[in-house]
Amino acid sequence: EELWTMNSSRTSVGGVSCTSSAMELLDAANRFGVVGVKLLAESKVVQSDIAVDTASDLLLYADSNDCALLKEKVVDFFLLHAEQIRKTPEFQKVKESNTILDELMEALLSKRVYRMF
Repeated sequence: EELWTMNSSRTSVGGVSCTSSAMELLDAANRFGVVGVKLLAESKVVQSDIAVDTASDLLLYADSNDCALLKEKVVDFFLLHAEQIRKTPEFQKVKESNTILDELMEALLSKRVYRMF
């Protein structure tokens, strides 16, 4: 718990500004397969703010590093800000992944179906 209470600098990973210690720990836990530490670090990254201009990079980061919690948060953010996110230059990278586009489409459709009830 002390790790998360210390003052840490902010850094940018994949164009996304997050607490450097959490992102570094997440990267290391991913690299070495330490699942418990990965989940803890990911939960701290999830608590950081998402911005329209960083959402695409964060989505790609979460997808490529198997960060399900983070990816879910970014997809939820996308549902609220899809029109603005699609206008960013970073979204071009997302458009290169049919899998991610399909997941975003499914999320948008399920949101629409949910609203009908």
